[in-house]
Amino acid sequence: MSRGPQLRGNHSIQRQLRRIGTVRGALRLAVLVLAVAVSSPAAASASRLYVTVGDSVGAGFGATPGNSFFDRYCAYLESAAGGSLVDQCVNDSMGGLTTGSALSGGTIQKVVSDIHASTDTPV
Repeated sequence: MSRGPQLRGNHSIQRQLRRIGTVRGALRLAVLVLAVAVSSPAAASASRLYVTVGDSVGAGFGATPGNSFFDRYCAYLESAAGGSLVDQCVNDSMGGLTTGSALSGGTIQKVVSDIHASTDTPV
């Protein structure tokens, strides 16, 4: 009885499935960060903050300086066109980050500290 397409020998499909797994992990991590941020009051500070956490894509791997998704989205959020939602952007992403390593390696604690250091973290 077959349980779906055979993946043996098709490296392209296997790579795509690994990427999907990475995206799912990143989404789980984002939900976790959001849950922690919402459950704790923010400490006083002067800035409205955009905090991001993720793997190499979020860290800007392969992008030219100033052209990563983080850089472009941060610039948009700081601009009038983006509603001037934030005063400061913090990218806590790093290549190879997984949900497990983010939890055990201190990344989540850093994200929560960044969020708490802001008077408002709208994004």
